[in-house]
Amino acid sequence: KDVCTSFMRSVAEAAGPNIKASDLRIVLEIPPPDESCEEFVSSISKFCYEKNTPSGTVSLIDPTAVQLGMSYAACIRTDREDGLYTTVVCTRSNEALGLVYSSKESIVAALQCGRGVYYSRSRNGLWRKGDTSGHFQTLHRIDVDCDGDALRFTVTQRGDDVVAFCHLHTLTCWGEPGGIRRLEGTLRSRLSDAPAGSYTKRLFDDDDLLRDKLVE
Repeated sequence: KDVCTSFMRSVAEAAGPNIKASDLRIVLEIPPPDESCEEFVSSISKFCYEKNTPSGTVSLIDPTAVQLGMSYAACIRTDREDGLYTTVVCTRSNEALGLVYSSKESIVAALQCGRGVYYSRSRNGLWRKGDTSGHFQTLHRIDVDCDGDALRFTVTQRGDDVVAFCHLHTLTCWGEPGGIRRLEGTLRSRLSDAPAGSYTKRLFDDDDLLRDKLVE
């Protein structure tokens, strides 16, 4: 920790008086330290929030899921009495699917299995999304927001019967989507319901006919 913070101060000083330390961004790529990852990353995170210090990112080389998960938890705070972290679940196109809560254990579990895993307040335990409903998620990344008090899980929502995050069987907890996502849903519905020999079925099966229709 002391070596890393000293290095970051040295970089800021070497940049010269015309460059603000806060305008610098330093990426520390290191193997997981022997000491607690949580303690180490928390110290670097707090250092980077101080005035007149460079902003920084810690990149751990080949960490375990536990080390990585606890490092994420070290970068966020919560004022909830239960210690849970507010978590926004989004698609890779930044569509908000819903609001859930995470614990340190659920973050680690999500990284271990590569799926959306959260903390259920009603069940008082881990909630592996999709274990009961079949509407599981592929986890792509986890981010901490700018204030360090919320998480964002970026996922791909799955489902054999319907692609739904909400218990009401809609993609999002705010009802049916609009825009391109709604058009995609309409096309999928038309494809599954199109009778054999119909013009709609021919459009999906004939690339040349579909291209001519789009050009038209």
